Amino acid sequence: MLPFLLLALRGQAAEPVRITLAEAIRLALLHNHNLLATRTTIEQSQAQEITAGLRPNPCCQVPGSRRPSSSRRKDRRKSAWV
Repeated sequence: MLPFLLLALRGQAAEPVRITLAEAIRLALLHNHNLLATRTTIEQSQAQEITAGLRPNPCCQVPGSRRPSSSRRKDRRKSAWV
C-alpha cells in the first residue's frame, strides 16, 4: 500500500507521507511474501492433521466377485485386435 501511495504522490509537490509505526508494521507484514508462504504451509499442515483424524472410506467386497488383473485386461485387448 505504501508504494502505491508514494507513486500516487510522485507527480505532486506534497509533503512526505507520514505513517505510524503500527501502520508501517501492518504494511510490512501484509506484503511480506515469505511470511505469507509460511502461513499457507501452516494452514496446509492443519488441514492434513484434520484429514489424518478422519475415518477411512468404507469399502465392501461381494464374495465371489473379483476384479480382473491388469495382465488379463492386456491379454483381452491383444486378442481383440488379433
